[in-house]
Amino acid sequence: MNDFENQSTCTIILTRLDSHRRRIAAYIYKKAGRWKQSITLSKKEKLYKDAMETCSQSGDRELSEELLVYFIEQFIREYISKVDELIKDKIEAKMEERAKENVEKEMVALNILILMLLVK
Repeated sequence: MNDFENQSTCTIILTRLDSHRRRIAAYIYKKAGRWKQSITLSKKEKLYKDAMETCSQSGDRELSEELLVYFIEQFIREYISKVDELIKDKIEAKMEERAKENVEKEMVALNILILMLLVK
């Protein structure tokens, strides 16, 4: 535990163990019929398949509706962030394009000015 690599390895192992511990806890909640607690833990850990299976086994319509709303909200958040990224990229590309056009226009204007000075 004295060197950095061992500490890093221990941290990784502990993180994985903690995740497995929560998954086991969700499983135990499910087996005990504590559906809502199981689903809540599964959602926290992004174990969506487990959450859906638990919800299905519960047969509780209200839990099913809550889980559906949760998934819709998650999808909307992800979709909105993706759209925001695309719009940002498009705006940046458009600004670069306009900057290039302005440089080209300035170069043309400068060349015309030089030609006018040379002709005089």
